[in-house]
Amino acid sequence: MINRRYKIIERTGIGRSEIFLCHDTENQNQKCVLKILPSTADIKETNAFREEFLTLNRLKHKNIVKVYSYDSVIENDNLKLSDTIGIGSKFYVMEYLQGKTLNQIGDSLSENEIVEIIKQIALVLNYLHSFNIIYHDLKLENIILLNLDESYEIKLIDFGLVQNFNDKDSSLRKGTIEYMAPELLGTDDYDYRIDFYALGVILYWFIYRKFPFEGDSHLSIINAHLESDPDFPASEFSEEIINITKKLLSKNKDERYSSAIELLIDLGENSDQFLNDFSIPKVFVSNSIAYSIVQDQMKRQRDEHTLVITGGQGTGKTTLVEEVYYHYKNVILIRKSDFKKTKSFWEIILNKIIYTQFVFHNLRGDLLKQIISFRNKPIASLKDELKTIISNICQKNKFVLIIDDFNLLDPAIIEFFLEIAPILTINEIVLILTENSNYPSRTNTLKQKIERTLQPFTHDQVSSYINRTFSEKFEREILIEIVENYTDCVPGNIDLLLNNLVFLKAFQPQDEKIFINLSDDSKILLDQHVQDINKLKLKSLSKEAEKISKMISLFEVNMTVGDLSYLAEQEDTEIKWVIHELEKNNIIRVNNQNEISFTTRSLKEYIFSSCEDMDLIETIAEKLSCSDSHNIANNEIARLFEKVGNYYKSFETLRKEYKLAESLKTYGYQLELLEHIISLPLDSEIIIQNKFNLIDVNIILGNFNRAIQLLSEMDNLPLSEVEKQKCSIYRAQALMGTADYGNAKNIYESLEKSDQNLISENTIKYEIASAELYLHEPSTAEKLCSKILESPHTEANLRAKTFNLLGMIKYETNALDEAIKYFKESLEIYIKERDNLNATKAEKNVGNIYYLKGDRAKAKYHWDRARQKNKLVGSLDEEAFILLNYGNYYFHSLDLDAAIENYSQSLTILSNLGRHSGREIVLANLAEAYLLACEYDKAIKILNEAEEMLSTSGTDKSELRRVYFLCGLVYYNLSSEKMLKNVIQFLRDQTASESEGNDLFLMIEYLNSLLKILSRDSLDLILLSKNLQICLDEKNDDLFKRYTFLYAETSIEINNLNNAYEALNYGLFNDLVQDNPYDEAYKKYLLGKISKLSNGQTFKSHIDYLEAAYSFISECSITELTWKITFALAESFAERGNLTKAQNYINLTKSLLDHLSMNIKNIENRSNYLENRERRRVIKMLDNWSTIIK
Repeated sequence: MINRRYKIIERTGIGRSEIFLCHDTENQNQKCVLKILPSTADIKETNAFREEFLTLNRLKHKNIVKVYSYDSVIENDNLKLSDTIGIGSKFYVMEYLQGKTLNQIGDSLSENEIVEIIKQIALVLNYLHSFNIIYHDLKLENIILLNLDESYEIKLIDFGLVQNFNDKDSSLRKGTIEYMAPELLGTDDYDYRIDFYALGVILYWFIYRKFPFEGDSHLSIINAHLESDPDFPASEFSEEIINITKKLLSKNKDERYSSAIELLIDLGENSDQFLNDFSIPKVFVSNSIAYSIVQDQMKRQRDEHTLVITGGQGTGKTTLVEEVYYHYKNVILIRKSDFKKTKSFWEIILNKIIYTQFVFHNLRGDLLKQIISFRNKPIASLKDELKTIISNICQKNKFVLIIDDFNLLDPAIIEFFLEIAPILTINEIVLILTENSNYPSRTNTLKQKIERTLQPFTHDQVSSYINRTFSEKFEREILIEIVENYTDCVPGNIDLLLNNLVFLKAFQPQDEKIFINLSDDSKILLDQHVQDINKLKLKSLSKEAEKISKMISLFEVNMTVGDLSYLAEQEDTEIKWVIHELEKNNIIRVNNQNEISFTTRSLKEYIFSSCEDMDLIETIAEKLSCSDSHNIANNEIARLFEKVGNYYKSFETLRKEYKLAESLKTYGYQLELLEHIISLPLDSEIIIQNKFNLIDVNIILGNFNRAIQLLSEMDNLPLSEVEKQKCSIYRAQALMGTADYGNAKNIYESLEKSDQNLISENTIKYEIASAELYLHEPSTAEKLCSKILESPHTEANLRAKTFNLLGMIKYETNALDEAIKYFKESLEIYIKERDNLNATKAEKNVGNIYYLKGDRAKAKYHWDRARQKNKLVGSLDEEAFILLNYGNYYFHSLDLDAAIENYSQSLTILSNLGRHSGREIVLANLAEAYLLACEYDKAIKILNEAEEMLSTSGTDKSELRRVYFLCGLVYYNLSSEKMLKNVIQFLRDQTASESEGNDLFLMIEYLNSLLKILSRDSLDLILLSKNLQICLDEKNDDLFKRYTFLYAETSIEINNLNNAYEALNYGLFNDLVQDNPYDEAYKKYLLGKISKLSNGQTFKSHIDYLEAAYSFISECSITELTWKITFALAESFAERGNLTKAQNYINLTKSLLDHLSMNIKNIENRSNYLENRERRRVIKMLDNWSTIIK
C-alpha cells in the first residue's frame, strides 16, 4: 500500500514511468491508476512529469483520461514495488479505464468501427490543436478503447510529450520512431501536423496490421520515413479510407490535412459535431499582482500575519494557489474536497500534513509515538491532542499551508483551523487562506492578517489568456473584444462566456478557420446574459437531467458523483451520462475529486427557485438522515427539513451535529448551532434545554454579557426549581466573569443556604473564597480555603484549585514563601491527576514567585518545566506568558536580544489570539527592552501601539501611566525637551481623575527632574530625598532604584560624595541591584566617579571601580551606560599616560556612539541625540585625544 491509501493490485505498464492498478481506500475502494516516476528521476524529468499532470488537469474532454491528484511516495509498507520506485517517487492518480490499448485489439473491427475510432481521435486532435496543443506522441499504446454497450469510446492516456505551440521547443525531437513525421526526424520546423502523420500510421496499422515503415534498426526506419513512400497493397478497405491514409502520411506537411476539421469532413462527419464536447481548457495567466503577493508572503520569515485572498466565484483563487502548490517546494494544499464524512476531519488534517515528503521523514522519537497513539484516543481529547501534535510538528518543520475556499469548509473545521492559526504563524509556518466572497467571511476573528482581493484581468492579461488558449485558426481579436464587452474580465466569467459561446453555437468552422458568428438573438442573450441564458439552458435539458440539476441545487455544499448516485438511486455509470449532459450544456462542473458545482451562483439560485416539489425535498432529507453512506453534512440535511417546515426533524438532525461539535470541543460551532436551534419554533422544554447549553458555551468562551442576557430571557420561561437553581449558578459564574464579585458572592451565599444543591458545598465555598479575594478580603478567603481542605469530601481537583487559590492569597499578602508552598501542593495534585494544563499553570506560578524573591535561577528552572509540560497541552496562552517570563529573565540579565525575542514571540501569540489582557504588559516590557538597548525608533513604535490599545480599552490606567513614563525616558535619552514636556503634561492631567496618586506623583517628579537636567537646571536634593522615602513607603522598587541613582548622580555633581556613597550602599538598594548586571555596573561606575573626585581617599582606585563596572556589561547588550563607562576608562588611562589602553577605549567609545546614533533613523531625533550636552562634550574630547595620540 502506498501512503496508507492506495492498495496495489498489479503493475500494468512500464516505461519512462510505471503504471499500477490500485484500490483507493479513502474513496470507497474504487479502482484507480497510479503513474509513478522513478525516485532517481532528475529535475528535468520530474518537472516534465509534473507538467504532464498539469496539462491533463487543465484539459476537459470526454476522450481524454481524467487525473485526480499529484503526490509523492512517502510510505509503501516496505513493499518493494520495483527496482526504481521508492520513497520520494512522484506519482499522479488517474481514472481506471476498463479497456484495451489499440495495439491489443484484434482484427475483428469493421471498417465502420475503425472510421468511428479515427473520428474520435480526430475530434480530440481538433480540441487540442484548437487550444495550441501538439500531442506529439500519438500511438496505439497511448489510446485505450472502451467497449460501451453497443459503441466504442477512445481515451488518450499519455501526455508526457505534449507541447503548447506558444512554448514550443523546436529542439525537442522526441516521439516513438514508428510514428514520427519526417520533419520531426530532420531539421525542418514542425507544427501540429506531426499529429496527423502519426494518425496516418495508426490508420495504416488498422488496414494492414503493420507499420508503414519497419526495419531492423531505428536508423533504417528513420531513413524510410525521410526517403521512402509507404506501400499500399490491395485491401478490403474502401478507396476513400486508403486516400485519407495516404494524405495523412504525406512527406510534405503542406500536403497533409491542414486541420482536423478537414479530415473529419473527409471521414463523413457532420459539421455540427466538430465542436461537440468542446470545453474550454484552463490556462493559467498570472494575475501578476496577486501572484507576487503570494510569492512575497512565502518568502517572509517570522511573519505572524495570515494572507487571506478573497474573490467571488471564478476570480481565479483556486487556480492561483494550485500554481503555487505545484511549482513551489514544501507546500501543503488543503481543499474542501479532501474532507469526507466517512473519515474524521482531524485524521484528514493530520494525514495531509504528515504525508508530505518534507514532514514525514523528519518525524522522530516521542513525536512519532504520539502520532501513532493519537488514533486510539477518545474523541473528547482528540482536538487538543491534535493541536499539540501540530505544534510539535511545526517546531521541527517549516512549510507553507494553503487552505482553499476556507469559508466553505464545515464550521467545526473552520473553528479548528482558526484555533491553530496562531500555533502555525508563531512557528514560522506561512499560512495562506482563500475565501469565496459570495459567502460570509470566516476569518474575521484572525487578529493578524493581510487581506487581498483578486482583481479582474487587464487588457494585456485578457489578450494573453485568449492567445494562449486559442490557436490561430480562431478570430482571436474578435474574441478579445467580445470578452471585454460582455464580461467584467474576471477569469471565471471569461471561461463562462466562452463556454456560453459554444452553447450558443457561435463558433462556426469553415475551411481551415473557426469564425465567430453571433446572431442578433445571441447578442441579446449575452446582453441580458444571466437569466435568459439560464432559462435556455434549463429548457434544453432532458427531463432526467433537469430533475438531477434541481436535486443538486438543494445543497449549499458541493455534492460528489457518489452522493448524487445514492440520492438518485442510479448506478454511477447511469448518472455519469446525466452529468455529462449537464456539463455539456455548461450547467455544472465536475472537479478532479468528483465534486459537482454549478458554473455560476446565479444559475444555481435560478434552478433552486424553480424547485417547488416539497415532497421530493422531504424525501431526500429523510433518505439522507437515515444513512451515513454519503458526504452530505447534518446541517445541510437540517436545512432541507427546515425548508419544508419539518422543524422537529431539523432539530433532531442539528442535535446530532451539536453532539459531534460538543465531543470535539468546537465551542464556536456549538454556539452557532445552538443559536439556530433556539430560533426554531419548538416546544419550550426543548428551547429551555438548549438555552442552558448555549449559556454554558458562552461562559466557557467568556461571552458573559450574552450569558446574562440569555438568563434574563429564561426568567420568562416555565422553569422547575432545579432549573431555577441552575440559572442562579450560571448567573453567579457570569457575574464573576464581568468582575461583579459582590453580586456573584451574594448568589453563592444564597445557594449555600439551600437544602439541595446542584453543586457541592465545598465548590460553593471555593467560589465565595475567590470572590472574597477579588473583594480584597484575603483573611476571609483563607478561612474558607482551610474549611475546604479540612473536609474529607473535597475531591482532588478542588483541593488543587484551593491550594492554588491559597497561593494567590499569600502572593497578595506578600507572604512569598508560603505562596510557593501552596503552589507546589497544587502542582503535586495536578501531576498526580494528569491534569497537564493546570500543572503547567501551577509550575509557572512557582517560578513567578521565585522570580519575585530574586531567585532567578530557580524561577527559570520552574518555567522550563512548565514549558515542557505545556508541550503536552499546546496552550498558546500559557506559552505566551511563559515567554513573557523568559523575557523578564533575560532583561534583568541584560541579554536584551533574547529578551526582545521572547517578548516579541509572546506578543505575536497574544495578538493572534486577540488577547488584550496581558498584551499591554508585554508591549510595555518590549518597549523598555528596546529603550535600554537604545533602539529608540522601535521603542517609540511599540509605545505608540501600547498607548493606542490602552486608551481605547478603558482598562486599568496603571499600565497606561507606565507607557507614558517609558515614553518620557525615551525622549530624555533623545534629548527632546518638547516631547518630554508633553508626556509630563499628560501625566499631570491624569492626577485629576486618580484617587491613589503616589506612583503617578513619583513618575511625574522623576521625569520633571530629567527635564531639569536637559534644561541645565539644578536638582533639589531634599526633594529627591523625600521622593526616595515615598518610594520606600509605597514599596515601589523600580522607582526606588531610579531615584537612588539620580540622587547619587546629583550628589556627585555638587561634590556631596558622602551622600552619594551612602545612597549607593543602602541595604535595600544593594539587595535590589544584586545579580542585575546593568544596575551593578551603574553602581560601580558611580563609585568610580566618587573615588576619582575624592582623590582615592578611603576608596579603591577609581579605575578598579570602572573596570569592575565594565566587566559586568562587557559581554552583555549595548546600552547608554556602556559608552559612558568606556569613555570614563579612556579618560582615566589617558590621564595616566597609558596611551595604548586609552586608544582602545577611545576607539570603542567612538564606535559605540556611531552605532547608537545611526540606529536612530528619524533625522530630528538623531540630531537631538548628538546635540546633547554630555554627548557633544564626549565626542569633542574623543576627537581631541585621537589627534594628540596620533
